[in-house]
Amino acid sequence: MSRDIKRFTDAYGLLLNWPETIDTDWLAPHVIFLYALDNQLGVEYAMNVYSARFEQGLNVGDVTVLKNIGQEIGMKPDDMMTVVNNNEYLERFEDLQSNAKKDNLFGVPFFVYSKNKYWGNDRLDWLVRDIFYENNMEIPDLTADPFLSPF
Repeated sequence: MSRDIKRFTDAYGLLLNWPETIDTDWLAPHVIFLYALDNQLGVEYAMNVYSARFEQGLNVGDVTVLKNIGQEIGMKPDDMMTVVNNNEYLERFEDLQSNAKKDNLFGVPFFVYSKNKYWGNDRLDWLVRDIFYENNMEIPDLTADPFLSPF
């Protein structure tokens, strides 16, 4: 698996720096994502968590790492950390986890579009093709730009 990941990151020109801690406490980063989403910072937060984990090799379960990410994108770190123990956010997270299990979602990345499921970065081109197709748009040659946005 690590060889495949290295092969993909090389092909896409992405930096990869494996974290020393492969497994981590995933609750805090996920619950804080919901808080970031509520504050219109979901994409920025997710991209910074990805960068911290896979480009900088940091442990994204570490409170200090998460606080730094929050501060970088304009969230108040202390406010951000309170949601980790907030029942409303924990329940939302549990509901999302439960729904994902019911829908047989697994792995990363996993996308659902128009009731179709796409698992794995090697299927992203099929997802993009289907988005173009369902929006009555000409399907481009994705070999030239695999991340071409339909919108």
